[in-house]
Amino acid sequence: MVYIKDLMFRAADAVEATVRAHIHDIDAGMDIGIGASGAHTEKIDLICEQCAMSVLDDAGISILSEEKGFIDRKSEECFVLDPLDGTINAVNGIPFYAFSLAYGTGSLKGMQMGIVRNLVNGDNFWAEAGKGAYLNGSRIHTREFSDKNCIILVYIGKHASSDAHKLAGAGMRTRCLGAAALESALIAAGYGDIYFMKNNEYRRNLRITDIAAGVLILREAGGIALDENLRELDMPLNLEKRTGILCAGSQKGIDFAKGVLGWE
Repeated sequence: MVYIKDLMFRAADAVEATVRAHIHDIDAGMDIGIGASGAHTEKIDLICEQCAMSVLDDAGISILSEEKGFIDRKSEECFVLDPLDGTINAVNGIPFYAFSLAYGTGSLKGMQMGIVRNLVNGDNFWAEAGKGAYLNGSRIHTREFSDKNCIILVYIGKHASSDAHKLAGAGMRTRCLGAAALESALIAAGYGDIYFMKNNEYRRNLRITDIAAGVLILREAGGIALDENLRELDMPLNLEKRTGILCAGSQKGIDFAKGVLGWE
């Protein structure tokens, strides 16, 4: 496991250096086609993926990545990779984007290790199943929920559901930040209370590559992650399955969101 952790940090280091070198390239945001996930791929996405792969290939472990899809190395274990979470932010100069990588078996619930690296300031969010969550080496925990000081992170763009807009109006403060892995990690660290994303179109919801590391970190910090049917969030290791997500630092936060949305 020490080797795997070291490999994951080396992949994060490599992608961070690559982003710093190329994010201001005039063609960094150039659309170069449709990736395996069905989403548009920008040039910077592909550069970051190739960079991460060059490190992870050393392990001979299968990889599920947003751009190339599933690379079968005949291993039970699998890396789940989003080399650049928040691409739109990155190519538009908005300083909120991250590297996300998880390692485990079977499904989202089977993830054993996860890292989310803030590619703007270098913060490392890390978790290992059963061993807690950490920010730059210090243990982190979610915070106690208070509806009088509630910070909600929610996607409220063009395709957002009416539920998203309803919940956005219920927070004392609401933010739409645009990077699911990093937003989940912020809830884990106690910098917010609820993260919610649910779109009107199924294909625009989240893939396991978006949230595998962030959800593990959140859960290890004491938080809760549910799907849009209020079931404990789990996803298979493929890019076809999509989901809405409701994350909170505590059951009180979940109950608050359910009350606002009228969910039972």
